[in-house]
Amino acid sequence: MRLTIILGVICLLNACGGAPQQWQGYCFPRAYLTPDIQSDDSNFDSASNYGPTVFFEGEYIAKQVDSFKGTTADPLFGRVYNHLQIISSTQAIEKQLSEEHSLTQSEEIPSLYFDKQSKYDWYAYTRGDNGYEYWGSCMIDGSGDSKQGYSCMRQLTQNGLSFTYDVDFINLAAYPQIDAFIKRQLTQWRCE
Repeated sequence: MRLTIILGVICLLNACGGAPQQWQGYCFPRAYLTPDIQSDDSNFDSASNYGPTVFFEGEYIAKQVDSFKGTTADPLFGRVYNHLQIISSTQAIEKQLSEEHSLTQSEEIPSLYFDKQSKYDWYAYTRGDNGYEYWGSCMIDGSGDSKQGYSCMRQLTQNGLSFTYDVDFINLAAYPQIDAFIKRQLTQWRCE
């Protein structure tokens, strides 16, 4: 009986803990990694410039970022869970602004400027010291009249690496705090 309990605890500790995933000077705790990163299954896609994908539940983020909504009401599905999945890469996406006059300032988030070359998807920029800088890309994700909205793939750079996450328009105004949360986590996860 004791042996069964001890073996069970050991198995549980190995599944939840184990050696962290090392990548580019970071040691990612296995508890936050997506299943594809922890699998030896060759059916998962892979690319040489991508690193681990980190996952945080929405309720956890809401405790760390006051203005983040971990769940939101949805007329079709009742409740939508706003989790964060962060994709790491050694290569950042670089999009040069085609023409400055094509930008429109976001009504909800004045620090963002949208380059709407399509009504379905568009690029977002912020104004930096050297002009406009690529912030991410956005796309419509509504379901007709019952849910108007969009989501954006935010590209955050840290130490020359790219960390991209999807953020729903409900939480878009919280992106500076989400960025700060991610940077804090990355600082904590630096390998010693």
